[in-house]
Amino acid sequence: MKQIETATGVASIWKRTAQIGIIFFTLLMFFCGPPRPDTPPGLESDQPEVPPYEELAPRLKSENWSTRSETLLEIERGDYRQAIPEMLRLLRSDPHPAVRQTAALILGSFKVQEAAPIIARMLASDKEVSPDYLMEALARLEATG
Repeated sequence: MKQIETATGVASIWKRTAQIGIIFFTLLMFFCGPPRPDTPPGLESDQPEVPPYEELAPRLKSENWSTRSETLLEIERGDYRQAIPEMLRLLRSDPHPAVRQTAALILGSFKVQEAAPIIARMLASDKEVSPDYLMEALARLEATG
């Protein structure tokens, strides 16, 4: 009988030790991990700073259509509304359709009403620019907020 009580005592000690171990490792898993970030996930920006407009303006006259298009996107990110006259010029007469459609979208985002008749004309006559982009530009012109 004594032997059964001893075996039961040893088993309960092992059981208790296992429970403590499980609790310890559970707490370890919950409270250990990578360090907390200094800023919340939505606030940090992966995009580099937008250069000043004076640095971007000459790139709108680049020979490379891709450079002109990327510059337009940087102008939008920087909210450089002083570029509106140049964007209207690109919308009317740039030789590359990607630049014209990028200009249309950004002018729509900037709510430049002067661009509406130009975009409408392009919708009817410019077969190189996708009508989807032009319709989106007009929708952005009309959107509030």
